[in-house]
Amino acid sequence: MNKPDKSTAEGILFTDQYQLTMAQLYYRMGVHEKPAQFDFFFRDYPDYGVHKAGYCIMAGLEWLTDWMRNVRFRKEDIQYLSAQRGRTGKPVFEQDFLKWLNDNGNYQAISMRAIPEGRVVHPSVPLAVVEG
Repeated sequence: MNKPDKSTAEGILFTDQYQLTMAQLYYRMGVHEKPAQFDFFFRDYPDYGVHKAGYCIMAGLEWLTDWMRNVRFRKEDIQYLSAQRGRTGKPVFEQDFLKWLNDNGNYQAISMRAIPEGRVVHPSVPLAVVEG
């Protein structure tokens, strides 16, 4: 993978467009200024066919927190979003929202509590709680 592809694959745009269009809607309605909470959990243990796992181990938290600490919208990301067009040819993302993303598009204003890595975890129990 070349460097631009790697930075995109590991960057803040590594999400689906629905999340970004909903963020724009929240911005437009002023919801982005209100406190919110997201609980991250899984619903069922993995099913491997003949063997169904009876537990899971929390992993990846260190990588996630490092990523959150360092990632932000780059100039190239904003340009990419600016070039997106809907079926009518109209821009998907408005310039005021893109400016807001450029100025505020990082994770500095949120906090996260999580189960420590290496612990046994179970379905429907929040692995991480993100607030901000």
